[in-house]
Amino acid sequence: MNYALVIGSILGLTGILLGAFGDHSLQATLSTDDLNSWQVALKYHHLYAIVILVLAAFKWLPISERLAGLDWIINLFTVAVILFSGSIYIRILTGYEDFRWLTPLGGSLLIASWASLLIAGILWKKKG
Repeated sequence: MNYALVIGSILGLTGILLGAFGDHSLQATLSTDDLNSWQVALKYHHLYAIVILVLAAFKWLPISERLAGLDWIINLFTVAVILFSGSIYIRILTGYEDFRWLTPLGGSLLIASWASLLIAGILWKKKG
């Protein structure tokens, strides 16, 4: 099983469902600020579903053996987007503010994810 493909697919599926839920059920009840926050969470949710799917495709290619830490990077992207977008969803759906600190933590992990991918690219060993 390619767990990165599964994770990316789950993120894509839940992103579509949460987008439809927001458009059809929440739009009339949310403030403009909350609706904008919901849209930001969805944007990142969808973007990182695609990033993880691209990295999942790398796992099928011979380069995955030469790309240092690919599984770790995929896990970091996954945790980051769950913390970032998930904390926004929880705040908007429940009004519970105590998880608000997870949003910047998730954002910081997104930065760390990209930095890790950059380092992996720099350390990539060419075949031969």
